[in-house]
Order: sequence, then C-alpha cells, then structure tokens
Amino acid sequence: MLALLTYAALGGVIFLFVTFVQATLGDTALQAGAATLPITVLLLVPSAGSGALAQRIGPRIPLAVGACLTGTGLPLMSQVEAGDEYFTAVMPSLVVIGVGLAAVITPITATVLPEL
Repeated sequence: MLALLTYAALGGVIFLFVTFVQATLGDTALQAGAATLPITVLLLVPSAGSGALAQRIGPRIPLAVGACLTGTGLPLMSQVEAGDEYFTAVMPSLVVIGVGLAAVITPITATVLPEL
C-alpha cells in the first residue's frame, strides 16, 4: 500500500511541479523537465546504501524517515512563487523530496521482492 501511495504521489508531484514551473516561472518544457533532475540523481546515488541500511536494521525506520522527509519537501515546494530563483527556492525542496524518496523506494523494493 505504501508503494502505491508513494508512486501515485510521485507522479502527481512531478506532473504538477513541471506544470507549475512552466506556467509560473515561465520556463520551457525542456527546462521544466530538467528541473526535476535532482530528484532522479538523488534516487540513483544513495539507493544502494539505502537498501543495505534497510537490510541491516529493517525497513520500518527508513520507510518512516523517508516518508517524513518526502512529506516535508512538499510544503517547502508550495513556498515557491513567481520570480523565485531555481537554486535558492526550488532546489532545496527537490533535494528534500529526493532524499526522502531514496529512503523510501529502495526499502519498499527490497521488502516486496524476494532475494534472488
């Protein structure tokens, strides 16, 4: 259930974020799509460590911490206004969301899929 909620929320957030960046900040579609790259990078880089941590201490703590971090990034994102700079206003919320998702998605996958 957490996986379903996480992926549904991720899809909604990315869609609304890209739309917001285009409509409010005036970026092109390519720029708006590229603005989501911090989330992708933060999902890729710490994933192995997040999975190893979940295997060592169990998935509950990483899942809870990751969900809280991801949830914290969303109100940060709501503070972005027209005319704000990407690196000072937008990037911090994306980093928090990306770190939270990295802490959630890998343990979900490791918990759901059997060891091969």
